[in-house]
Amino acid sequence: MLAELHSRFPGAESAEGSAEAIPLPDSSVDAVVAGQAWHWFDPELAPAEIARVLRPGGVVAALWNGDDTDVDWVRGLHEAGSWRRAAPAARGPAPAFLQHAAFGPAEHGAFPNPVRTSATGLVATLGTHSWALVAEPAERDAALGRVRDYLATRPETSAGEFEFPLVTEVIRALRT
Repeated sequence: MLAELHSRFPGAESAEGSAEAIPLPDSSVDAVVAGQAWHWFDPELAPAEIARVLRPGGVVAALWNGDDTDVDWVRGLHEAGSWRRAAPAARGPAPAFLQHAAFGPAEHGAFPNPVRTSATGLVATLGTHSWALVAEPAERDAALGRVRDYLATRPETSAGEFEFPLVTEVIRALRT
């Protein structure tokens, strides 16, 4: 991602770090935002480190896309895949990483964010999800095979491109 940033914006300032070791001075930023990544952070270390670099009144925000399981065929997709969810549960209370003394009460929002894809594209995308990345190859391949078979049986997904219903979840809190 850093190489992509530099190729698109050669003058952009950057530094390598992690949520647990941010290479910035204390109280030096107004916002810390991370997408599709919070489930990889150390829940004991990251909140304190993020609080350290945020100015008072600064915002920390976590966002991720999740499948809209209010849609029947999407629930069926999850049942067919039988994968375990590695990301924070959507539509619930703020994850523990924002329940830190340095932050005020967390706010939550959910926004429809459908994407146009195909069965092949959806299976390829699922193969990049954290559950697939940490699964044993045979387990991952079996789950993706079950998903492929399921998608072939559904009228919503079997005839080329379709809208895959995603929901973008956002949780934010202010630095006290």
